[in-house]
Amino acid sequence: MKKTLTICGAVLGGLLIAVLVIFIFFPGLPEYFKVKKDYKYIDRTIGSFDKADVPVSFSAHTIRGVKLSAPMDFTENDRGSALKNSSGDTAVFIIELDSVQSAQYADAAYEDAGDSWFGHKYSESDYRSFFDKIDAEYPDPEEAKTDILWFFRDGFTAKDCIRLRGRDMDIFKELAEDKEKAWETEDTWKMSGEGFEAYVCQSSVWTVTIYPDGGGSKYISIMLNHADDDTIRQIISSIELE
Repeated sequence: MKKTLTICGAVLGGLLIAVLVIFIFFPGLPEYFKVKKDYKYIDRTIGSFDKADVPVSFSAHTIRGVKLSAPMDFTENDRGSALKNSSGDTAVFIIELDSVQSAQYADAAYEDAGDSWFGHKYSESDYRSFFDKIDAEYPDPEEAKTDILWFFRDGFTAKDCIRLRGRDMDIFKELAEDKEKAWETEDTWKMSGEGFEAYVCQSSVWTVTIYPDGGGSKYISIMLNHADDDTIRQIISSIELE
């Protein structure tokens, strides 16, 4: 009997140690399973854009530093910022942007609207703590490619919550909601070329956001519309920087 009690005590002690180890080193493990169940897109990340063959019949254009090819009947507008299709609709629109200036404009219009966490629940220090805990790059307008939009889609998965507790876990679940909305809104792919990285997005319209190497806060946004998806994919596949 004494031997049996000793064995049971050892087993129970081992279980208690295992539970203690999990609690100390993996406090978010119980939430991990709930997150996997509650959020459809929690483990989705951004894949690579599948480039299409560009027809030899397409004509080449250079607009605001972007080289691309489009159908022969696409013509440049008077401002040198867009291509129009044969019906006169703007099919390709290109604009150069600066994330620092955009944040300043937003703040001028609405206080703190230029903050990455405008409309979110917690303080900047709380979000910095969260990014540090999951070893992710904190959004910085000085580096446009760190835009929070891409973090929502690609910056974390369910396993990142395993080591979180308290406020960090609260933020994880808040951002999991943002990730759901982001993927429900549009599909996103990564694309790279000589001297740049880009994100291609498809919703009601297509967009390409280009981050030139060493561009800092400057980036290029392209909107594509009024053409079928195959043609738009071909145009996107032709994109290069001047």
